[in-house]
Amino acid sequence: MVRLAFVILFASLSLLVWICLLFAIVGPLFLTNLLWFSAIRKIGPSRATLFANFQPFVAAVFAYLILSESLHWVQVIGGVTILLGIVLERRWRRSATVAAAGGNSAELVDEQAPLGQREADVDVRLRGTESG
Repeated sequence: MVRLAFVILFASLSLLVWICLLFAIVGPLFLTNLLWFSAIRKIGPSRATLFANFQPFVAAVFAYLILSESLHWVQVIGGVTILLGIVLERRWRRSATVAAAGGNSAELVDEQAPLGQREADVDVRLRGTESG
């Protein structure tokens, strides 16, 4: 009896409802995972996690702007703290990269290179030899 009710319920849904349901499933489950793993491959897990921690604050700001939700001072302080953590990490990574280049900022490791290549470049510079 209950099974029949579910069949009737699903059969009565229009095509637009099915398209919206598909969109709601594909977007959050498929596309976000695709973007997340692409970010991890491109910039590394530690940097991707830093920006993932900033996502709730960005969502709160959009909720404030679009939905007129309230934004409390504690949330603003949390967002600023997360942003400061991202800035500190980027400065630390830049100083570590400059140190790996022997203090010469002209020989910086290409930040746009794939993660494995950047690690290999830093390793080569730290050892002072090139592996062929």
